[in-house]
Amino acid sequence: NLPADLQDSLLDASRQRRRTPGKLLFEKDDAPCGLYVVLEGGFRMGSIVDQRLAPRLEEIRMPYWFGEVSLFDGLPRAHDVYSQGNSIFLHIPQELLIGILEKTPAYWRFFAELLSQKLGLSLVHAERIKLLPAKARVAWRLLMLSEGYGPMSHARRLIALDDIQSMRMAALSRPALLEVLQDLHTR
Repeated sequence: NLPADLQDSLLDASRQRRRTPGKLLFEKDDAPCGLYVVLEGGFRMGSIVDQRLAPRLEEIRMPYWFGEVSLFDGLPRAHDVYSQGNSIFLHIPQELLIGILEKTPAYWRFFAELLSQKLGLSLVHAERIKLLPAKARVAWRLLMLSEGYGPMSHARRLIALDDIQSMRMAALSRPALLEVLQDLHTR
């Protein structure tokens, strides 16, 4: 679903990487090295011990992109990644990818969508949330807070009223917010 210009830029910047079973693609704490696409085969994340203890349960459909987190945070890699089976990857080096994005900043949106899909939620635009009924806006805010997108005491599983109300998109007075919360509680 990418624009043709971005597709061409990514293909021009990419290098094919072939790995045999169990071979390392990158290690935990490596510097950000770009984006990877699995074309054939598969991969496992974590140390060899972790891989034996926690088998991959979700199915990977090709092509599968990964490595986009380091594009956004610039932090070292968080996991070891090993080839599973004979695998073919396309690798787009970080510096080339940054160059593409600096040249055309509008392309960041596509990588943000990729990242948000991995997080399990789509980034909902503020304008769209403002259009929702009050109950839906409060429910969305509660869901985001309970999933860790904002302050919450995990020791007591409490969400403060101020944290719910602080969301600019809620645009509710305190009495209206209390009414919505009471209705949700009753339901």
